[in-house]
Amino acid sequence: KIIDFGFSKKFTKMNAKTDEIIGTAYYAAPEIVLEAYCNKKSYDPFKADIYALGVSIYIMCQSKYPFNRLCSNSVRTIRHMEQTEKLRFIDNYKNTEIKYKKPISHKLETLINSCLEHNYLVRPTIEEVEKLL
Repeated sequence: KIIDFGFSKKFTKMNAKTDEIIGTAYYAAPEIVLEAYCNKKSYDPFKADIYALGVSIYIMCQSKYPFNRLCSNSVRTIRHMEQTEKLRFIDNYKNTEIKYKKPISHKLETLINSCLEHNYLVRPTIEEVEKLL
């Protein structure tokens, strides 16, 4: 099973925003935690999906998650964490380096690194991802 549409949502506008905090923590883009949860702001779900795509491709190539999220399976569990756990979880986004133990092509590494860009404003759109393939 590669994808779960249990929490899927249809957006009719390309510039749509959401403030929902759902999904699996290991695939959650930094802005979901930092903006939606901590700052109660909306985020771009399309850019968050690009991040999740990067996580998925990394897992397929490296057989492991790119980051240690220091949390359980669901983003919703963040609400039940102690404050120190939340701070460690958020700090993990800021202090992460993507490492590759198995060799992959430069092109694929560029694609993954682009998708896992911390700053969603710099993260590629799906059209830009297509050009990287």
